[in-house]
Amino acid sequence: MYYSEVTSLEQLASLGIDTIETVSELIKTKPIPPSDFLKEALRRFVPLATAINTEKARSEYLIAPILSEVTAIDSRLSLFSGRNFNVDSTKGLAGDFDFMLTDNPDKLTIKAPVVAVVSAKNENINEGLAQCFATMYAAILIDRGDPKLSDRTVYGTVT
Repeated sequence: MYYSEVTSLEQLASLGIDTIETVSELIKTKPIPPSDFLKEALRRFVPLATAINTEKARSEYLIAPILSEVTAIDSRLSLFSGRNFNVDSTKGLAGDFDFMLTDNPDKLTIKAPVVAVVSAKNENINEGLAQCFATMYAAILIDRGDPKLSDRTVYGTVT
């Protein structure tokens, strides 16, 4: 099984995930105003992504500019897109992810995953959630291999 094949929350039980709790507020921070670049990119791309109306168009024209803005604000973060993330194929933790932010300036190797971003398949949030949780679980397994990161929180979002 690959991340993209995890389409229901029930499938997460095989990973030992049997409880999902919602949290009203994860990170307390002040909003950061968008740069002029991001404002212009979204002004140009929102109509295009809306007209094309595919997961790929939304990913490329909306999500990628926003996430690249995050890495421009904090240079220690790296952004990866569409990369192979085979962590444990015996548990179904294999395949490509949509986007991942890492807390490491190394732009070549995925180290210290911190945020997994998954696009909702066919605009189905529940399918996107299940895939996101599986990707986050894989990121936690990567972090457990590094004693400095073993207790760190991994975040995820579905767009």
